[in-house]
Amino acid sequence: MIVIEMNDGRKMKFELDAENAPITTANFIKLANQHFYDGLIFHRIIRNFMIQGGDPTGTGMGGSDEDIKGEFKSNGVNNNHLVYIN
Repeated sequence: MIVIEMNDGRKMKFELDAENAPITTANFIKLANQHFYDGLIFHRIIRNFMIQGGDPTGTGMGGSDEDIKGEFKSNGVNNNHLVYIN
């Protein structure tokens, strides 16, 4: 279980799916342990669907120095992900 605490004190909980997205999961954990995400905003929010963050510029055009393979069908990864948001 991952817990993100917002600046206003509210907390968001979610789980990573290491079985279906091992590259993404490992990269997220590594960057979180390095405090890369501390103080960053979610630059894209689509209610009841997804959030996107991890961009120090806050524009969606930046990110870490890490380049990882996207784990979806167009990259040759058999992907049948279901997203569960709690």
